[in-house]
Amino acid sequence: MRVPIYFGWSHTWRGHRSFRVFAGPQFDFRFYTHFSCDGPTKIFQGTTARPLYGDYGTDLDVRAGLGYMWGHYYVGASFSYGIVRLTKSDFGVKRGRLISATVGYDF
Repeated sequence: MRVPIYFGWSHTWRGHRSFRVFAGPQFDFRFYTHFSCDGPTKIFQGTTARPLYGDYGTDLDVRAGLGYMWGHYYVGASFSYGIVRLTKSDFGVKRGRLISATVGYDF
């Protein structure tokens, strides 16, 4: 389950067009988390592997993005940076980073 808490700004002109900017934290709660490694791999040799989405099945991201709405159509892009570590290895702590694009229709 994902719970976003975004703060945003929107500017509308010519009636049906708007530009939107948003940012804020996003909490992810995993109801089931499973991690396994079926054999030695180059990535996991000599590492301390941890379950995905932190120790407790939760994740916290900071997300920022922008979007453009024309009538009922929406196009947007956002970047998310994970606060909770995904895994810890000899190569350092790995955190989630996600770039996403959104295309939608507002009913």
